[in-house]
Amino acid sequence: MRALRTVLILPLLLILAACGGNTSSYTGLGPNEAMFAQMMIPHHEQALEMSMLVPDRTENPEILALAEQIMAAQEPEIALMQSWIDEYGDAGHDHSGHAMSGMLTEDQMFALKQATGREFEKLFLEGMIAHHEGAVDMAGMLDNSNYPPAQELRDAIKKTQTAEIELMQKLLENY
Repeated sequence: MRALRTVLILPLLLILAACGGNTSSYTGLGPNEAMFAQMMIPHHEQALEMSMLVPDRTENPEILALAEQIMAAQEPEIALMQSWIDEYGDAGHDHSGHAMSGMLTEDQMFALKQATGREFEKLFLEGMIAHHEGAVDMAGMLDNSNYPPAQELRDAIKKTQTAEIELMQKLLENY
């Protein structure tokens, strides 16, 4: 009887051991992704606020196109990250008062809102370069994520915003 029980239980134990304990392949939404979303949403919202100023302050077609490109990329990213918060819940951190990398200060935003023409263009490019550099750095928070949508967002932010930084640096050479 004991031998029969061993023969029946041993395969079950082997199966259970193979299934449990290894979290390195975990692919679910977790607190790191929710915390990233809580931080990146206000960061993206400021980029949208900056971009929405563009049509009223310049006629430069390259900067107008850049602002549209930024809005087209970041609005859906905000919706995606909000869905993570909605699904996971609050990661337990309020980042609204924290200075996130690349965020413009109130004074810088005020100056941007007051400027027009070439002055606005220069402030916009300088501010958005710093803003994008901060976002690329923040995307590194997802380097250890095993959640596929977070990996895809991290890669998209790094690729898109790095290319936009290069474009803005070239545009800034004209000022």
